[in-house]
Amino acid sequence: MDKDLSRQERWFPPRQVYFKSHSEVRYFTFSPFLQKSFAAALILVTGWVGYSSFNTVFRGDIIEAKNVEITALEAESAEKSRDLEILGGTILDKTETLEARQGYLKSILENDPTGVLPEVSEVEAEEVEPVKESSNAPSGSFLVGSANAATDPNFSGKGFLDYINGRLDTVAADQDQMATQLTMFAKAKLVELDDMLAPYKLTAVDLGNATPFDLSAFGQGGPFIPENERGITFASNGPFPELQESWTSLLRVYSGFQNFPLSEPVKDFYLSSRFGRRTDPFTKKIGWHSGIDLAGWPGTPIYATTPGVITKAGTWSTYGQMVEIDHGNGFKTRYAHMRKVIAKRGQTVKAGDILGEMGCTGRCASTHLHYEVFFNDILRNPQPFMEAPEDVQQTKEQANTTPNPGSGD
Repeated sequence: MDKDLSRQERWFPPRQVYFKSHSEVRYFTFSPFLQKSFAAALILVTGWVGYSSFNTVFRGDIIEAKNVEITALEAESAEKSRDLEILGGTILDKTETLEARQGYLKSILENDPTGVLPEVSEVEAEEVEPVKESSNAPSGSFLVGSANAATDPNFSGKGFLDYINGRLDTVAADQDQMATQLTMFAKAKLVELDDMLAPYKLTAVDLGNATPFDLSAFGQGGPFIPENERGITFASNGPFPELQESWTSLLRVYSGFQNFPLSEPVKDFYLSSRFGRRTDPFTKKIGWHSGIDLAGWPGTPIYATTPGVITKAGTWSTYGQMVEIDHGNGFKTRYAHMRKVIAKRGQTVKAGDILGEMGCTGRCASTHLHYEVFFNDILRNPQPFMEAPEDVQQTKEQANTTPNPGSGD
């Protein structure tokens, strides 16, 4: 204690200040405490003045350093924003393309001409659900399944968008797999149809090429992989182009089957002359018979064998009283040597409509119907059409349950 007091007395001894005024002397005593208070105040003022002076001298450098830091943060934020915008745009592109591809797959299943594909509800593995609204998710994007990533606190910004992007890739892979399976199915069915058409001297390609076909008539709305506004296509080199080609071919063939003249033109008859080489009944020489002759009673009704438009009706050269029908998709039929023609040129007829009555007009030896079938203006043997097996009949019936954009029916 004595040592502290001696130090205090050495630095801050009691001091007296004297004042003399008009021979009167006065004094003021500065105690050690008051001296220490003044010293502390002086130190504080000196420190503040020094700090202010330092800031004044180096303020520009400090501001510049802060500005550099702010600029760097702004650049980093802008880069992240651009990355998010690009990723969001990619997700939106994928979403639009996946929706278009899903619509195409759905149109295939809903307009299946074969009638053997599963129902749409059976092949959709998972239900498409909209993503809950989030400031980080582009409007209109979707996920498959019941993911709640939009409300998961672990997902935000780029992480959330990456998650959606990954789920969309999964949807795309599932669609690719379905497209591949449908392509294989279509190709196998075309081979089967080739075998079915062999007795008619036709191929699936022949029938498909003769069928004018409009994809929009099946509600497909144009290309199934549209190029979006950003010029980006999604999996355009995958299985979908091949699916579109093979499935369109299949639809064309089935559309052509709608015009197959499979019905019998008369109900009560016997085959009196076949198609092809034969001995001419008048000259007795070997010649070529362009159709088949179906003999019966005079006045026997003659029927249209499939829907079409009457292009000729009346007397026609050696055919006598004749009717010709254009069925569309390359098929035409002729009914000759009639006693009476009932149908009118330009008339639209259905299968089973009466065209006239059996007779013997033109170059004819006895009462019969001379019946011809054309495909692409080439004569075909009518007998296989009249004797079509059950699978061909069923194929035509199934084809008639599918819209026919080619024939105008």
